[in-house]
Amino acid sequence: MSANEKDILLKVAQSDPAAFAILFKEYSPKVYTLGLSLTKSSSTAEEMVQEIFMKVWENRRQLSDIDFFKSWLRVICTNACYNHLRKKAN
Repeated sequence: MSANEKDILLKVAQSDPAAFAILFKEYSPKVYTLGLSLTKSSSTAEEMVQEIFMKVWENRRQLSDIDFFKSWLRVICTNACYNHLRKKAN
């Protein structure tokens, strides 16, 4: 993780909306792409982006403890997509 990325995560953890906007702009395309590859639906992938970044904001205080944000975000995205697909199947 770059020092700049760690600084952004620390600012988000302190409830800085500008830092969160930077984080969203940087990572939302990656989350969308992963969501699309897992769900095969662009509308579901868009929902996943919103849901995942809501979770990031809601759990922002934990961000200062995360060393590998990209991996953490990927796990959250994967789990959210699989949970969505399970609910849809039922």
